[in-house]
Amino acid sequence: MDRKRIAAGQLSPDLEFALELRGAVEQYLRAVDSWEAAYRQYGRSPSNLHAEHHTYTEAHRRLMPLLPRARALSMKFGLRDPWSGLLHTTLGHSAPHLLTPSAIGLNERAAITACLSLLVDACWEEEHAGASSAKPRKRSRLRAILDRFGF
Repeated sequence: MDRKRIAAGQLSPDLEFALELRGAVEQYLRAVDSWEAAYRQYGRSPSNLHAEHHTYTEAHRRLMPLLPRARALSMKFGLRDPWSGLLHTTLGHSAPHLLTPSAIGLNERAAITACLSLLVDACWEEEHAGASSAKPRKRSRLRAILDRFGF
């Protein structure tokens, strides 16, 4: 991407949103990892998890309002919707001494990362394709029939 355009803020709204979403998702995943690491170390003691829980809550609060538009953009570009798993993340579901997998699994993280990458690329291509070549509009069936018979 062109760094000058990013610095000048000349991005399309969709691309700007996709970049903001990527930052929010990265912050959220880091917060989940940090919370889980502290939970395994300290156990269920709330005083020891206060800073990590605050970081997680802030990241969660930043990400949740972005998810409806992320779903809409995913549908717009025909991408799989990996966002529903982030809505239902539960931390500390099992005892800290058990070696349980993360609240957000590796496959889910991979799907989210792939979707984010494809979303940013699709928004970038749409911005540049829209400026260079306009796509012909799809005709309605009625218009196609009328055109066929010369009306």
